[in-house]
Amino acid sequence: MSSTIEIHKLANYFHQVINGEILPAYQYHVGHRLFYLFDLKLGKPRLSRQTIDLTLKLILCLDDEDSMPGWDHTRYLPIKRTTVLVFLPSLLEIERVDESLRFPREKANSTKFNVDDYDQCKKFNYHIIPLHSDLSMDDQVNIFTPAKTTYRKV
Repeated sequence: MSSTIEIHKLANYFHQVINGEILPAYQYHVGHRLFYLFDLKLGKPRLSRQTIDLTLKLILCLDDEDSMPGWDHTRYLPIKRTTVLVFLPSLLEIERVDESLRFPREKANSTKFNVDDYDQCKKFNYHIIPLHSDLSMDDQVNIFTPAKTTYRKV
């Protein structure tokens, strides 16, 4: 998520209802602190294939955890699904997880088949919203819109 996100809007999105009163999420402010890492040599941020597979499994496991009351039995999907926020180290990793969630196996050849027919996000009603500072604020603001009925925002 971009460091330029509007913190008050984010805090209001994650509000809590306590004793009938709506309270915004607590904002914890950290002062400016410098940390020097002279001897630490870090490579580029990268997730292994196993880590990406585990991330996908965790997201898919949430479908099993959604409560049975309130299911849309015509499509076997819960009417109200939880939102998943996944933190990844780089835009490349965000794109890799997005692609892997959409096409868990090999991506379909778009010259022979309609790629949308193979998109697992359509099958499982996932609404993927990438958040990164390189993406426009117009794209990132979608995180604040409620998910459609039976959809899970990731």
